[in-house]
Amino acid sequence: MTYMEALYGGQYWEISEKKKDGNLGRKNGNIFLTIWLMMLLVMAYLLIVQIYPPFSRLFNNRNTAGLSGRSAGKLIALLLFGVTYPVVLYGFGTPKKFDGYVQKFLQYPDEVKKTANKKILIPFFVVLVAIFILAFL
Repeated sequence: MTYMEALYGGQYWEISEKKKDGNLGRKNGNIFLTIWLMMLLVMAYLLIVQIYPPFSRLFNNRNTAGLSGRSAGKLIALLLFGVTYPVVLYGFGTPKKFDGYVQKFLQYPDEVKKTANKKILIPFFVVLVAIFILAFL
């Protein structure tokens, strides 16, 4: 089972078992993948800053137009989401690809299907832990 089959197929399977429209799994999968890619970008930035500290000066002392740090962070996250989501939506999460991932996923036995969440969450938490480690070095 590939990561994409586990992501989209697992979402479809969980939602359809609750007697709801399984196609909502496409939206959930797209949002999850977008957030995961955003976390990878943050991790890459933190890794570059660890390797080459002057890189962080590119973003220091920027005029935030009177926004607090929290508001500026929300704005940056929103902009990053706005850039990343269309890439996921039109690159990985098209209805045609979603249907293909789901059909392949549904062919697996139930024992394999039950491991889909683990297959998705392990890389997510690895990246999350890496971000925390890099942020506090």
